[in-house]
Amino acid sequence: MPRQRTLTSEAAGGRLLLVVVAVLLCLSVPLGRAAPPGAEVAEFPGFTGKLPSKHYAGYDLSSSIYEKKSNILCRVQYLRLHCIHTISSVLQTFRVRRYVTVGQHEQRKRHLYYYLAVSERNPSLDPVVIWINGGPACSGFSAFLHSFGPFRMEGSQVHINDGPRVAVNPYSWTKMASLLLVDSPAGVGYSYADHEDDYTTDDTSRVADLYDFLSKWFAEYAEFLSNPFYVAGCSYSGVIVPVLAHEIIKRNEESGGVKINFKVIHL
Repeated sequence: MPRQRTLTSEAAGGRLLLVVVAVLLCLSVPLGRAAPPGAEVAEFPGFTGKLPSKHYAGYDLSSSIYEKKSNILCRVQYLRLHCIHTISSVLQTFRVRRYVTVGQHEQRKRHLYYYLAVSERNPSLDPVVIWINGGPACSGFSAFLHSFGPFRMEGSQVHINDGPRVAVNPYSWTKMASLLLVDSPAGVGYSYADHEDDYTTDDTSRVADLYDFLSKWFAEYAEFLSNPFYVAGCSYSGVIVPVLAHEIIKRNEESGGVKINFKVIHL
């Protein structure tokens, strides 16, 4: 009888040890390490082969992207850039379904579109760079496909029938950083507002929306919260970038809320 009690105690002790090990394994996995469901981009229009790194935004391949709430302003900007047939053809194959909603009033929300291309080197340590395009009111996709993004247009020929073709950009910033593009303010690119009056904006409200965007974006992509964070832009964004950086620093000093690991600005 005493021997039976000993065996029972050993079995109970073994089960307890297994439970403890299981709990420790669960705790060793950081919370919030996964991107939102359905956010990963499986393929990019005009590109064949495996993507150079993980991309996130969330879209379906479609021939009818421009819904009622989409804004024609992005196409006007592409005309200014002399690339209406290339960029817009790529974007016309998207059906966007990934936004970050900002704004304090329930009936006056803005929905900002983003695209994240993760670093090809070391995503867990490399900087995260948010790119805010100039203009004002230029979509970040112009830089994504014509400057430092992971893709570039393949040659100068416009493939009107088959759509444009893109190739890997060997000089992409994603070789050493994760690149976050955001269409800002609402009305630029795929970003839109619930209320028509919110398409009239100013620099102050734009910065407020961008900070709101970042705080919510990092809540969804918490795995990047410890990475160095850079704020970059060109042209008119030289007004927005420093003010946004100041807002991040100020909010970091307040108690509560997200703490963004801000490091530098790049203009």
